[in-house]
Amino acid sequence: MQPITQQELADAFNDVYGWNLTYEAVDIQAYTQKRISALGPEFGAIIGGIYEAMYWGDYGVVSDYESIVGRTHQTTSAFLRSHLSV
Repeated sequence: MQPITQQELADAFNDVYGWNLTYEAVDIQAYTQKRISALGPEFGAIIGGIYEAMYWGDYGVVSDYESIVGRTHQTTSAFLRSHLSV
């Protein structure tokens, strides 16, 4: 399964929950500054760093999920639907 974009994630939530979420890309520095303002310098910088790593694709690793679990990944929409009552 390929990684999904933030827009695709918003679309999945909209589809399953009937919401109207939108995604707006945010500059890495601006996002980090917002997180620092909201969460303080240490935790805000950590969250900003995670956002930057996601932006650059640092978490795009090859998965051996199927060989370990014995099945393919669910789609995001299928996963959300399976947890509607949770």
